[in-house]
Amino acid sequence: DGNWYLCMQKPFKLHPEFDQLISGILDKDPMARIILHEENRESNKQIFIRRLQAAGMRMNRVHFVPAQEHHRLLALYELSDVILDSYPSGGCTTTREVLEIGKPVVTWPAKLLGSRWSLAYYNILNDTKLNEAVIAGSAQEYIDLAVQLGTDKALRKDIEQRVQKNVHKMFQRKESVEEWTKMLLNIAPVQPVGKNGICVNEFSWNKKRDREEMMKDEL
Repeated sequence: DGNWYLCMQKPFKLHPEFDQLISGILDKDPMARIILHEENRESNKQIFIRRLQAAGMRMNRVHFVPAQEHHRLLALYELSDVILDSYPSGGCTTTREVLEIGKPVVTWPAKLLGSRWSLAYYNILNDTKLNEAVIAGSAQEYIDLAVQLGTDKALRKDIEQRVQKNVHKMFQRKESVEEWTKMLLNIAPVQPVGKNGICVNEFSWNKKRDREEMMKDEL
């Protein structure tokens, strides 16, 4: 029952700043249930629980799920009302898999690369209304966007349809391959190879070295 807000990122990604986000969701949506990835070690789990309690969390509405087989994890995404990106270290593969099944991820990009993968995916999807509904610019906006999706079924259906309509744009793209190629060639330029299989520059350098050695011998 209730509105399911799911974040199955590994617990090490759930920074204390994230605690305030899910606490805010619980405060704003009385029907909210937060579902998180369970910490494997009991001692670490208890540390995490105490941290959530210190943040004012209502623990009877916070649920922990152990690691799932891939097909069960995808089913859990499908069943959830809202998928939450962790903060400040966000998801990459997780976001891609969620988008692939036609579900949005609410995200708050930070400054560092590890928090901006979801934003990059949404930039590729290139749907303004979708982006407005899922990309936050502050902690409060993250809470507001998540709760809007969790409580407004019509909005959630529209946003899911926008994901489904545009998700194909993420696949079979060449831009990243081309940019990596440019960068690597800039770092280590490819040297032209002669018919004998020796790099031209290397061959020229060897000839120069041989001439210098011959001149030394003559002297």
